[in-house]
Amino acid sequence: MSADATSRTRLVFAHANGFPGLSYRSLLNPLAETFDLHPLDRLGHHPDYPVNHNWGNLVDELLSYLPQSDTPLLGVGHSLGGTLMAMAADKQPERFCGVIMLDPPLMLGTDAWAMKAAKRFGFIDRVTPAGKTQGAARCGRAVK
Repeated sequence: MSADATSRTRLVFAHANGFPGLSYRSLLNPLAETFDLHPLDRLGHHPDYPVNHNWGNLVDELLSYLPQSDTPLLGVGHSLGGTLMAMAADKQPERFCGVIMLDPPLMLGTDAWAMKAAKRFGFIDRVTPAGKTQGAARCGRAVK
C-alpha cells in the first residue's frame, strides 16, 4: 500500500446478492482518488459462514474480511451488502466512521411485523421471491 493510500479514508464496499464485486468498477473507480478502496468479492460464498436466519453469519464473514486498521473505515454496500455493512457497524461500531447503504432491503414498521409473522407461522415461502420460484421447476417440466 502506498503512503498516499494510508492517508486516505479506507472505504470497504460490499456487493449485492448475485453481483460480483468487480461489476461495480465504474461506480468505484472515480472514488479511488479520494478513498483507499477495498471492494469485497464473493461475499456469502464461504463455507465457514453459511447463510442463516437474519444473516448473522454473513455479518461475521464481512467483519472477517475487513482490513485491520487503527482508524475507522467507511462501509458502503449495495442492497444486501448495505444491510450487512450496517449490521456489522452495529456489532463493531469502533471499526467504522460511517455507513452508506445503497438500496438496502430493509423492512420497517408493519412490513417488518408481517415478515416476522410469516417466518414464525411457516408461510414465508408464500410471500418471498425465493418461495415463488419453487413452482417454476414444475412449470418447466410441464412445458415442452
